[in-house]
Amino acid sequence: MPAPATMNKAALLIRPGLLACAATGLGQTALAQEFDQPEPMGFYFRGGVASRFNVKASISGARPVLGAGVYDNGFVLPDIGGSPKTWNWGYNSSGQLAGGQLILSRLDNVASFGQQNLSVGNPLLGGEIIGGAYVAEFEIGKRSARVGVELGYSFSSFSSKMNFSSASAAASHTVAGYDLGGVIPPEAPYAGTPEGPGPVINLDPSSLTTISSPGVADFQGTLESSLHELRLGPSLEVDLNDRWMLAFSAGYSSLFVNSTLRYTETTSFQDLSFPSGTSTVDINKAKWSPAFLPKSEPPTGSPNDSARMLGPTSRLTRKSPLAIRHIR
Repeated sequence: MPAPATMNKAALLIRPGLLACAATGLGQTALAQEFDQPEPMGFYFRGGVASRFNVKASISGARPVLGAGVYDNGFVLPDIGGSPKTWNWGYNSSGQLAGGQLILSRLDNVASFGQQNLSVGNPLLGGEIIGGAYVAEFEIGKRSARVGVELGYSFSSFSSKMNFSSASAAASHTVAGYDLGGVIPPEAPYAGTPEGPGPVINLDPSSLTTISSPGVADFQGTLESSLHELRLGPSLEVDLNDRWMLAFSAGYSSLFVNSTLRYTETTSFQDLSFPSGTSTVDINKAKWSPAFLPKSEPPTGSPNDSARMLGPTSRLTRKSPLAIRHIR
């Protein structure tokens, strides 16, 4: 049966942005004079800092629009017979039974906080490890260069707190009473089906009351996200001098985004006869999103769709035996 719709439904969107890395540190020691030697061919392993730029996160909340005969705590809808009576009905609790009637209620036009952009550090710092092998060496101008194949993994995370509210000028509260006609309702919670069979009640309410009041929705929460990127493809390294080189990577990239949204939403109204409510919710979404570099697309969708890597990556790397381990 339809779930209560008193609170807004929250959706989140993460855009991971661009990744740049500075590799250093990890490997075996060597004599100082080896700093001036050209990069040898072989296998290598590096670790360092990864900086992800232009990371964006947003959250949007929208209250579901309920159709005719659907309420926050039950429903009364036509069945396959098409008569003025129906067995396609349901309710949530025994407290909705009073005076031979089934009492159902709903809130409409409740305040929603809409779309909110969240604060994310720029750049977003993390770590990266890379392993690979050189397959060819050549010169670009007078600079030594190498082509290789590498496998890389990078990690970054962020946490963002949220606190915002919105007002509704004309929320409405509808209470409908359906005559049971002597029918003894099944124990709550109960949900009939269009095909039936089941106990039959009137399709149209015997009483209907709607009142309006301004309302306010307050939202407080935290979004925690971690981004894991795994990539495989060719690399190009160009020596800048005896100690530094510039590296470029392309190929296949798969980004795993794991996000958890924890929030509490409180809805209150100027008319105290309206049912105020508080909802505490945890939403978690984890998803791999593959792409090929440099061609890729930004993410679409909501909480929950994750994101794709945008563009190739580049690194400025110190040429040091402390940063590179070679196997000849």
